[in-house]
Amino acid sequence: MLTLDQKDELQCGEETPSPASVRQPEPAPGSMYSEEEERILGPWQRARQRFLSPIAFMLSRLGISADMLSFASVILGFGFFCLAPFQFATAFWLLVASILCDGLDGVEARLTGTNTARGSLTDVFCDQVVVVSTVARLL
Repeated sequence: MLTLDQKDELQCGEETPSPASVRQPEPAPGSMYSEEEERILGPWQRARQRFLSPIAFMLSRLGISADMLSFASVILGFGFFCLAPFQFATAFWLLVASILCDGLDGVEARLTGTNTARGSLTDVFCDQVVVVSTVARLL
């Protein structure tokens, strides 16, 4: 990607800049991703945000916060843990609902402007509880 100054220099007949001198795009301010991760994951995250925003908006209007979605994800994951040996089909759908809640919590936090470091920690902790309990039950 050439900057405006570099384009002007090229039009004046100067040499093409080397790849090392071409300025690479910076990650979004406050992004937790490296430049390469942002390039690959960014479009998917934006698509997820766009797709799930109407659902997250509806949940926020009902008074359901992002933290509540994270905790619901843990409860649904615990339901999977308890039901998997006896009713796997029901347990599977509880796990799907848990994953959906996990996807919605961050979308809602960004949508409502309530994304905080504490909320990120709550989300990661709840995600890990669900992952550990799911793997423990499947072993």
